Amino acid sequence: MLKAVQQATLASAMLVAAHVPTAAYAVPVSFQVESAQVFFESGYGGGNDRLAVAFLPEAVSPSWTALLQNVGDSFSFRFGSAQLNEEGNASNASISADTRGSNNETDGLGVQVHFSFVGPFAALTPVSLTGTAVATPGVLSDAAVDYALSFEPVVVPFGAGGAFELSVAPLSFIADEQLAEQWASVKLTALPVVSAVPEPSSFALASLGMLAVAGYRLREQKSRT
Repeated sequence: MLKAVQQATLASAMLVAAHVPTAAYAVPVSFQVESAQVFFESGYGGGNDRLAVAFLPEAVSPSWTALLQNVGDSFSFRFGSAQLNEEGNASNASISADTRGSNNETDGLGVQVHFSFVGPFAALTPVSLTGTAVATPGVLSDAAVDYALSFEPVVVPFGAGGAFELSVAPLSFIADEQLAEQWASVKLTALPVVSAVPEPSSFALASLGMLAVAGYRLREQKSRT
């Protein structure tokens, strides 16, 4: 009879110990973007050999924040704008591609956007996206796309197993003197895991369970000697 009670106590102790929480997800995740800066290659500017696309920051330096609860949640924010303003009037403004001379406005059009994150990191952390730009030679008064800029999204890890995807929306111009807003998005792709602190009652039950296991094993050893 005593051995049956001891075995039941052992089974109960193991069951209690198995239900003590060992890990949990840290939600909601707090995001904070302190700044966004656009850097571009030497092919942009004024004159016959540079493309007249200007990248304009927000008028007031903002800080973008959001709380994301579930995988797939996202938020977007506007970090600036871009404007195409080639020389000439509405009918004759054009993009040149004279590869034999200096009048070439289709080269050196790389773009990078540098974001500075605070949350969800412990310290200020830079994250950069690289853009690919294509300028189409010809007059700007036709229906063709004159300039297009797109970015590859990046997945950024944080914490213990957490991750988010940062992306920048593409933009394009089909006429001169157009203004396009620049938007970025943050999407939560994995939740970070943190060690959970067990409740006092669970911790006490687990302790009793471990003591019961130890006592049972001690009695077993004594009965064999």
